[in-house]
Amino acid sequence: MKNILEILKTWKFWKELFIMTAGMTIAAAAVYYFLMPSKLVVGSITGLSIVIGKLLNIAGIGIKVSQVIVIINAILLDTDRQGIRRQDGLHGPYPWPAGGFLGKGASH
Repeated sequence: MKNILEILKTWKFWKELFIMTAGMTIAAAAVYYFLMPSKLVVGSITGLSIVIGKLLNIAGIGIKVSQVIVIINAILLDTDRQGIRRQDGLHGPYPWPAGGFLGKGASH
């Protein structure tokens, strides 16, 4: 826990957090203002989410594309987390920070 607090105090952490947030904001705006109105499906999580969202809406299940993206990313994150736990021999529901992005599993 002390290691996490030390990382939160660094300028590098906040700079990288800002860059990631700005990048995700630009990506979200691109999806919302360009891909959704043009009904363009690209080969990525976004494209898959557009297709799944349309299919679910046709089936009468009202779900937004953003919700489908969150669900798919949560599944992929959990899958990756389980892989990290198996590789590093970690136990418990969350291998971070012991072996995830802050520890020895970072090179994964």
